[in-house]
Amino acid sequence: MNYKELITLFERDFFTGAFSESAITADLEAIVSMDRLSTLGSSGRQTNKLSEKQMIYFQDFNYALLRINEAIDEYQWDNEFISRCEKCKKQVIQLYDIVRNF
Repeated sequence: MNYKELITLFERDFFTGAFSESAITADLEAIVSMDRLSTLGSSGRQTNKLSEKQMIYFQDFNYALLRINEAIDEYQWDNEFISRCEKCKKQVIQLYDIVRNF
């Protein structure tokens, strides 16, 4: 997959797809609910699934940021494409903050 295809995929995923703000928030809220319910069980222990899921998101975001930066370096001459990359980068950083602060 070339960088232009990858950025198109990132645009779809991070703005409206599986990694959009609403999808991530819903996913994390569901995990927090499961963690709360696990404390009501017989053992009374939390599962800590939230921290596990956050780490998965952080890994995905770090990968995306790395690839976006590579694309920016590769296509320095293409201002329109760089603008798309910067937009994706900004969105990933915003999503990173959402997950970290959840």
